[in-house]
Amino acid sequence: MDASELAERHKVGKEFAEFALSFFVGGSSKEDEVHYARSVAFVEYALSSNTRGRELLPEIISPTTDKELSVLDIGCGYGGMINACTEAGHRALGVEIDENVAKMGQLNLAGIGSTANIQVGDFLTYDFAGQVFDVIICTDAIEHVSSPKICLRRIYDLLDHGGVAHLETVNRRSALNVAADIHMGQFGITLLDHHSASAAAKQVSGWNGYQVSDFWDMEWYLGLGRTYGAVMEAVEPPAYWDVSDAIKNLFVKYHAWRQDSFHRLDDYLQHEIEVRFSQYCQRLFAAKERATEECAEKDFLRRWVSPVIKFRMNKI
Repeated sequence: MDASELAERHKVGKEFAEFALSFFVGGSSKEDEVHYARSVAFVEYALSSNTRGRELLPEIISPTTDKELSVLDIGCGYGGMINACTEAGHRALGVEIDENVAKMGQLNLAGIGSTANIQVGDFLTYDFAGQVFDVIICTDAIEHVSSPKICLRRIYDLLDHGGVAHLETVNRRSALNVAADIHMGQFGITLLDHHSASAAAKQVSGWNGYQVSDFWDMEWYLGLGRTYGAVMEAVEPPAYWDVSDAIKNLFVKYHAWRQDSFHRLDDYLQHEIEVRFSQYCQRLFAAKERATEECAEKDFLRRWVSPVIKFRMNKI
């Protein structure tokens, strides 16, 4: 892979592309096809940050907004979202706990001349010196913090009155995520608790980088936010997933896992995933039958198929 070609294709600075290549691919051997492919995917994901930020921003801040807003992005990663915010005329700060990821984000912003700011730190303990925000963004981040409960409370406290937080996280019920989780592409680990999922990820992939805490359902987040006095609102996902295809894919992935990955797991994890998958399928098909009887297919799609859950927290 060539850094100059990548930088040109993604319209990012060459230093950002070089660092991403070195960090993710580094000494990876093409002979280890699985590891190399994952490393390349991480590079492409990092370098596409600006494009993804621009695409997502209209869902969060209306393009017709004429007020300059103060924006905080939690777990801002490579800086694409806060760059999109500054391009739209807002003031944006990102906080990123991983020093290497933050460095890539800073290189990204410097390479394109962005005025957005990335600070290295843990959102749960970072000192904002009394600052509050009109908009707080937390996408693909709350499942990585040590305490989602503290994280949600802190988001509420940092919102200005009239402010809104936009949150997105993994839907652990999703048949798509059970088939292949978002972070590792691995069957079954979203059914496990954090410690078991981390062990399964390492045993199957050989990679010790699974940094995900436990997942919670939409209702848990909404209920928790309301105890703080926030107005909580679920955001409906786009309805472009086919339920039949998702369920068929689930069993295709299960059989592939049995053939390719099952033997890599210890006896406990083999048993645990098998049992939890059986229980999951019982709940899945019972929910599908109820949805058919009650004409609630849209709700079934949100709860059992959509790979993400999205919700808003409003502070009044």
